[in-house]
This record gives sequence, C-alpha cells and structure tokens, in this order.
Amino acid sequence: MPILGVMLGGALGALLRYAIAVLAVHLVPSSPLTASSLGTLFVNVTGSFLLGVLSGYGSARGLPPSLTVPLATGFLGSLTTFSTFALESERLLQEGQELWSVGYVLASVGLGLLALHLGRLWASA
Repeated sequence: MPILGVMLGGALGALLRYAIAVLAVHLVPSSPLTASSLGTLFVNVTGSFLLGVLSGYGSARGLPPSLTVPLATGFLGSLTTFSTFALESERLLQEGQELWSVGYVLASVGLGLLALHLGRLWASA
C-alpha cells in the first residue's frame, strides 16, 4: 500500500506546485528573478519546513512509515523542485545575471536549511 500513498501524495504535491507557479506569475512583478523562480524558491523553503516538521514529529512521536513515506517521498518530493531550481539558477547565469543567480542559490539553500531547522524545533516543542 505505500506505493499508492506515494502516488497519491506525488499527484497532490505536483498539483499544488503547479498552482503556486500559476499564482506567482499573477502576483510577482517582472524582475530578473522571474515569478517562476520565486514560486520555486517558495515551494523549496516551504517544503523544507514541512519536511522538518514531519521528520521532527516522526522522530519524537514515532509516526509510522505508512504515513511518513507518502507525505515525505510523495507529497513533499513532488512539491519541492530542486531540479527546477538548478535549471533556473543556470538560466540566470546564461543571461548574464550572475549576482541574481548567486543570490537565488544562497537564498534557496540558506532559507531552506533555516526552514528545516525551524520545522524541527516547532515539531519537537
């Protein structure tokens, strides 16, 4: 049964990722860091926080793999988009936007790590 849970979680995560990308295009003004890039940054940071919460609860409260695997691998694995992050970072470099690319990489990794840590702290409180 974990396969079905991962499939369902993956489908829901992908749909939410798409909805956030569409919403970002409507909410973010034009800049070298496109609305799509900001949507990716948002889902990566949010996904890192949620994975921190899930792993924190899993460790502290012994959540079963039948719950954590579909959520972590399916939903959050589909929601977060590290491969898209790499592609968008490279696009900024190719367009001569080196500072934006470096800032985007640092913000994605730094905020992702911070969000993961905060999620763990929140879950263990």
